[in-house]
Amino acid sequence: MKMNEYMGQFLEVLDEMDRKAEEKIKSGKKARRAPGLIIGAPGDGKTTEINMWAEHKGYNVTTITPSNYTIDDISGLDVMLNGGLERMTPSWFNKLAEKAKNGKRNVLFIDEISATNDLLQPPLFRLIFDRVLATIPLPENTLIVAAGNLSEDLNNAFRMTAPLVNRFLILNITNDDIDYREVVENEIDDMTDDEITQFLGLDEPSSKKYDFNRFYGWYLDNLSEFRPGKAVITDDSEMGGLLGFRSPRVVKYAMMFAEAYMSKFNDPIWMRIVGDTLGVSDKREGQPIRNVLMANESEFIKKVQPQVATFKSLRDNIFEYGLTNDNLKMLDKIVEGSTIRNTTNQDLSYFSEIIKRYPNNETLEYLNRKLIRKLS
Repeated sequence: MKMNEYMGQFLEVLDEMDRKAEEKIKSGKKARRAPGLIIGAPGDGKTTEINMWAEHKGYNVTTITPSNYTIDDISGLDVMLNGGLERMTPSWFNKLAEKAKNGKRNVLFIDEISATNDLLQPPLFRLIFDRVLATIPLPENTLIVAAGNLSEDLNNAFRMTAPLVNRFLILNITNDDIDYREVVENEIDDMTDDEITQFLGLDEPSSKKYDFNRFYGWYLDNLSEFRPGKAVITDDSEMGGLLGFRSPRVVKYAMMFAEAYMSKFNDPIWMRIVGDTLGVSDKREGQPIRNVLMANESEFIKKVQPQVATFKSLRDNIFEYGLTNDNLKMLDKIVEGSTIRNTTNQDLSYFSEIIKRYPNNETLEYLNRKLIRKLS
């Protein structure tokens, strides 16, 4: 996957979560509306791709840059009118409200949020998480997405407080995620809708790879991996710039995102987003949760067992979905029932392909020795 696909899928899932939350709120139920934070280097195309995605969806976009604003620019100004105080809303809010009248969904894009000074963070905090400007609510159908600077820029420019970080789902983008050949060769303005769908990775597969219930069960069994704490700024060029930390709020956000993502896409990008949002593992000496999730990916893959388990059907299943514990148990049963009469050379060839795919797996080595004994 590339940056354009990471961002496209991130925004697509955020939007789906936000729309469902909006529907619940309209029906009188409580729901969390999770904003997204994209951390990347200045000039890496975040704004371009957010606008591309929004235009592709038919949404309005309003961009604000609070690092260049005063408090009044964010929250408005109380003035005396007609013998009383009235709130004069800032121009960006008026534009957002005006755009919302056309019936389209809105995207409020908060750029350079990582450089926002401490004085501006309280009103910005309320705008993002209470979704109000002073006492005036944002249009209901508004998705909030923010972007900030990455890695080498963070030491001097990163000013977000831990409470602010702790209310976002986080996507880190690194230089390695950018396909510069694609940037040079693609004429984005000339793309068709189908080409944009493909460019942003929005095509949904017919079958789904991951099982949310398996992931959630794994999470509950491994709570010691996660710790409350503070946001971590890392200079790991492969990891990205910002790791969050566990709190009830972001755990809820992370689980909502994982479930929504697994219902739409098959790529492992969800582990980057969920992992970076939750931060680091206390149990594993500060190892990023992203890495912990990736190391346990096989535990989250859907159990898709063939109707009749054979060496061939299991080979096909393992090659598509990975070497899960369930597949190993099924393989053990097949080996246990193998005899010279019911095991063909082709069966042995299928088993050999599995071993070659996972050459250092101790369970497979044991099963191989067991099969040799059974056929001797």
